Amino acid sequence: MGDPERLKRGDWEAVLHAPFHVYSAVASIDGEPLEAQFRRLGDEIASGGGVFAEGTIGRTMIDALAENMEPLWAGYQASGRPVKDGLTRATKALRQAPGDESVAIRDWLLVLALAIAEARRTVGAESVSPDEASTIRDVADWLERPIPESGHA
Repeated sequence: MGDPERLKRGDWEAVLHAPFHVYSAVASIDGEPLEAQFRRLGDEIASGGGVFAEGTIGRTMIDALAENMEPLWAGYQASGRPVKDGLTRATKALRQAPGDESVAIRDWLLVLALAIAEARRTVGAESVSPDEASTIRDVADWLERPIPESGHA
């Protein structure tokens, strides 16, 4: 099992900020982020514990996010790091984790991108916009993961 202690402090911070980079990239593409999209981010974090096994880096990440959402969000905002830089840094940091854990976290982040895009549909948008689809493809590239078959990007 993975241990986040294996990651340097800056690398662990990059991993913890990755969901916020995903949120910022996707939620702001078609205008101001919607409250429904931020709620979806929180819901996905709250339910993320079931995705990762106990003792994995992914589970530790989800637990840290759930327990410290506000200060982590504030730290993310204060960092001012561009989305591409943040996600490529997180991907690089996750290379230090066991391969299966790294893939699981990056896949979860990509599913998060799709869920945040879908949240816009719950308040009236009809489909994924071309800009959203392009952004989700960029997120997949930066995470070095394919878009899931069920993805709409």
